Amino acid sequence: MKGDVFCTFFEDISFERFYKTEKLLFDRLVPFCKENNLKLNIVSAIKKNESEELEYFKKLTNGFQFNFIMHESFATGYESVDTYEYIIAIHSTLAYESLGRGKKVILFDARGAICGIPFDTFGWPMSLPPKGKFWTNEINDTEFQRLIEFLTTASNDDWDPEIKKELMQYNYLNPMLKELLS
Repeated sequence: MKGDVFCTFFEDISFERFYKTEKLLFDRLVPFCKENNLKLNIVSAIKKNESEELEYFKKLTNGFQFNFIMHESFATGYESVDTYEYIIAIHSTLAYESLGRGKKVILFDARGAICGIPFDTFGWPMSLPPKGKFWTNEINDTEFQRLIEFLTTASNDDWDPEIKKELMQYNYLNPMLKELLS
């Protein structure tokens, strides 16, 4: 990625440190895909940076072939994730929205821990534990194996209650919203 420093109001964070999360994840994901003969599909995050992103992911995958999905329209990300059974993400509104739409998603939301941003955790501003059935705020071999196993072996009957229990609250007839608006 271009530039030397990503600046936050906490401290200056180098691009190397900011993107360490991707490196840690891809150091585990690429061998997993190789061992299991899986195709890796990467959805571009930002249209204006797609050529940089593609080069960055080529370096991260170290010659492993992957499909890089570029934006063709506003809906490209949604259309793409809807075609896959499993979704692995770091920190992404598309991943969060995919959970809400019933997709099997695991999240390695470790950037906050790596960059020293205390509120950059999975589910923030909710106060969730650092590890759940389908997320973690750290990336290591144990956490990777734990989440991959849940992603690939949990039935829909196991999966749906976990998401609803942790993130989604059914609010019949929206009384909470009505109270807020009154």
